[in-house]
Amino acid sequence: MTTNGFLITSEILSEMKKLNFESFQITTDGDKKHHDQTRNQKGVPSFEKILNKIRSLLTYLHETHVILRFNYTPKHYIFYYCGRRKYDYST
Repeated sequence: MTTNGFLITSEILSEMKKLNFESFQITTDGDKKHHDQTRNQKGVPSFEKILNKIRSLLTYLHETHVILRFNYTPKHYIFYYCGRRKYDYST
């Protein structure tokens, strides 16, 4: 299953356990700063919430495998690899 994990609840975890889910790919949009700029719920950051969902998933489904995928955009590339520290993320 591929998900950002944001909507995983204890009820969903229970159903996943019954169905023997074994593998998840969870995505974020880069590091905390970039992710929270891109993905937020009405301005509320989601990076920490997703990390907590991953912890719950691993705690409740002991035998599962989690693959973390980090999406990146040209903004991330410029910031990290070209050495530009001042970038207007509003565009």
